[in-house]
Amino acid sequence: MKAADVPDMYVLDALSSDIESLDDVLRVLNSASELGWTKEWGRAFERGDVVQALMRLVSNDLVRVFVPDATTRGLVERPPRSLPPEDFDNAWYGITERGRVVHATWDPPLS
Repeated sequence: MKAADVPDMYVLDALSSDIESLDDVLRVLNSASELGWTKEWGRAFERGDVVQALMRLVSNDLVRVFVPDATTRGLVERPPRSLPPEDFDNAWYGITERGRVVHATWDPPLS
């Protein structure tokens, strides 16, 4: 599989400025504004595309996972390379320092 065949860098870019939910990542990627990447990707991003990308990005320590904490009513960071304990919809995602380095060296394809 070629790098252009996977949406990982687009997902990493969507997370480059803030911690986001899966729905937020999809909304950014599919946005008609300059933030969106559907033109370069060639089609709308689907939930499965983003979940698979998040799995790879988390496993490679480029993205970290946060889950809601009922006690503090805030978010708690999961251990490095740990996927969400339940499902991807009940978690938030943020770029790691390693992910920032990778993102900074990315030369995105522009249509």
